[in-house]
Amino acid sequence: MYNDNWPNYTLFFAAPEKRLLIMKILLINPRSEDDYFRNAIEQVTLIAKMMKKGSHAAFAPLALTTIAALTPAEHEIEIHDEFMSGPAEEAVGDKYYDIIGITTLVNQLHRTLDLARHFRAEAKGTCVVAGGAGTMKMSPEALALFDVVFYGEAEFTWPQFLKDIAAGTPQPRYQQISKPDLTNSPIPRWDLIGEHIPKYGAVAVQTTRGCPFDCDFCDVIYIYGRKQRSKEISQVLEEVRVVQRLGGKLIMLADDNFGSKRSYSKELLRELIAFNHSLEIPLGYITQSDITISEDEELLELMADCNFIQVLIGIESIDKRSLENINKKQNLRTDILQAVRKIQSYCIPVLGSLIIGMDSDDKDTFRKTIEFIEAACIMDHNCHPLMAPAGTKLWYRMEREGRLVNLDDKGQDRMDILTNIIPKNLTRTELIEGLADYSDVVFNPDHFAKRVIGFIHGVKRKPNVGKIKLSSFWRFRRMMSRTFFYYTVGVPKEHRKAFFSIMREAMRHAPFLMPKLMFLYTSFLINEKRAEVAAKQAREYVEWENQHPEMIKRLEPQLPLTEAVYNCRHEICSTAYQRVRQATSEQELLYNIVTQSLLDYIMRFGKEITEFDDIQKNYIYESCDRILGENEEQINGIGRNSNRLADNPPAGFTREIMDTLDHVLRLRTS
Repeated sequence: MYNDNWPNYTLFFAAPEKRLLIMKILLINPRSEDDYFRNAIEQVTLIAKMMKKGSHAAFAPLALTTIAALTPAEHEIEIHDEFMSGPAEEAVGDKYYDIIGITTLVNQLHRTLDLARHFRAEAKGTCVVAGGAGTMKMSPEALALFDVVFYGEAEFTWPQFLKDIAAGTPQPRYQQISKPDLTNSPIPRWDLIGEHIPKYGAVAVQTTRGCPFDCDFCDVIYIYGRKQRSKEISQVLEEVRVVQRLGGKLIMLADDNFGSKRSYSKELLRELIAFNHSLEIPLGYITQSDITISEDEELLELMADCNFIQVLIGIESIDKRSLENINKKQNLRTDILQAVRKIQSYCIPVLGSLIIGMDSDDKDTFRKTIEFIEAACIMDHNCHPLMAPAGTKLWYRMEREGRLVNLDDKGQDRMDILTNIIPKNLTRTELIEGLADYSDVVFNPDHFAKRVIGFIHGVKRKPNVGKIKLSSFWRFRRMMSRTFFYYTVGVPKEHRKAFFSIMREAMRHAPFLMPKLMFLYTSFLINEKRAEVAAKQAREYVEWENQHPEMIKRLEPQLPLTEAVYNCRHEICSTAYQRVRQATSEQELLYNIVTQSLLDYIMRFGKEITEFDDIQKNYIYESCDRILGENEEQINGIGRNSNRLADNPPAGFTREIMDTLDHVLRLRTS
C-alpha cells in the first residue's frame, strides 16, 4: 500500500531536458539472536581472536549485493549486514532513507519482523519492503508490516518497483513470473561491503539457477524452475576475480545442482584452475551437487584440481524406501556408500545432508545412519528431521493425511531441529530426541577422528592445485604455527588427542592433506558447538511440547477445490489443455496428463486463487511441464494411429476434468 507520508523527492537537473530522481536506499541482512554460527564461532578462540567480536558470518549476503547491482547508479545505496555491523536500528539512528529493504530466510523471520515494526514506527515516510524465501512463510499480519513484498527472483521486479515508486504508484506485491536470462545479470555490488569480505566464511558466486529434479520436500523448482539457467563462463570468472581482489578466500559456487550440466561445469572448472595457478595462494571452492557426480571421473579430477574444500551432497537417506517416499530418484540409481567413497577418493570431502523422519524410518534408523557415516568416512554432515515446507508436494501430502502441525512462534526459527510433521513410525518426541542423541555420538572427537583417518586412507589421487609462492610462504607458515599452538594448549584434552592423531596419520600417508584437515577440524569445532546448542534446545522443546500438548495443533485436511477454483475452471482447464496439446494429442494420455498437472497445481495454489491471471497461468505451465517431463518416454512412444484431438478443448472437457479432480481429491482426504 502506498504510504501517504512519503515525501516529495528532490529532482536534480543534469541538463534542462533530463532529470534524475535520487533516492537513498538501505538494504539489511537481519541476524537471528540465536544464530548458531555466531554463537559457536565465538567459542572457538582460534577464529574469534582473528575477528572483532560480532563481526563474522558464514556467507556474504548475495541477495542484497545483487539487488544493489540492479539499482540504477543515480541512487544512493547502502548495505547493512547485522552479522558484521550489529543492530540496524542503532546504525540507522535518525538517518533518513527513502527505501529500507530487508532480505529474509525462514530462520531470520522473527528478526525481520522486529525490524519492520521498528522502522514502521520510527522511520516515518520510509517505504519498508521485504523479499527472500522467508516472505512465503509470513502470516497476513506479518505481511501488513511492509509497504511492499517481493516474491521470487527480482531481476525484473526490483527495477520496475523503483520506477513505480518514483511515479508514486508502487504495488503492494511484486512477483516475477518469467525466468530471467542470467547472462544479463550484473556483477553483485561486493564493493559496498568490501571491508567485510575477508571476514566472511565464504562468498557466493552464482553460476546457475534451477534444478532438473523434483524432490517432494524441496521448493527449488517452484522458485527457480526445472530448467537450469547459467551465466556465461566469462561472467563467473570476472565475479571470482572481484571477490578475490577484495580479499575473499573461499568461494561458494552457488548452483542448485553443480553436477547436472557437466559440459558447463567442466569448462568453468578448467578456467578456475588456470586462474588459481596464477595466484600466490589458490582460492578454495565449495558447492552443492547430486551424488551422480561420482559417475564422472573427469569431473571429479577437475573439482579436485580446482581446490574444492567440500561438496554438499543431498544424501537424505540410506534407505531406498525412504528415498522413494520423498521422490529422490537420482539417489536410487547408485550405491550411495560406494559413491561417497569414490568422490572422497579424489580428495574432495563430502558434506553430507541427511534427513530422518520419512515414512519408512523407525528407531533403528538412527543407528543405521551412524554406521553409514562411519563406513563412508564422512567428516562433516548435517542430519535434520524431515520438514515439509509450505507449498511443496510433501506439505500437501502431509496435509491431506492430517499429519501437519502448526509450530506457531515456538518453532518457526528452529526448522533444523524441529519438524512440522507427525512421523509414521516414530513419535514426534522420538524423532526430535533421537536426533539430539545422534548428534552426541557423531560430534564426539574420537568418533570424528576415526572418520577423518578413514578419509585419509581413502584418498587415491593428489590434487594438482599449484604451489604456494615463496612470497606467501611465511604468512602461511605463521598460520600453521598458530593453529598447532592452539591445538596444543587451547583445546580440551579429547580434542588435542584427536587433532594430533589425525595430523600424525596425514604426515605418514598424505602430507598434502594437512592444510585441508586443519580447516575441516576447525569447522568441526564450530559444528560441535552448534550441535550442543541444537541438542539442548531440541530437548527443551520436547519437554515443552510434552507439557503443552494442547499447543500442538494438527492442520485439518481441506479440499482445495474452492469456489474461486470452480469460477475459474474454464480458464484453468483450457490453459492446461493448450499446454499439454503442444506435446501430445493422444486423447487418453492428454486427459491423464492434464488431470495430474491440475491436481499438482490445485494442491499447491488452490486455496490462494481469487482470480485467474498471468501468475496463475504461469503456475499451470510449471505443473504441466513437470508432469510432461515425467511422461516423456510414454509421449515419445505413442503411435501414429492413436486417437487425435483438436487444437481446442472438446465439448464437456472442463466438466470431465473437474469431476475427476473432485473425485481424486475426496479419495485422498477421506
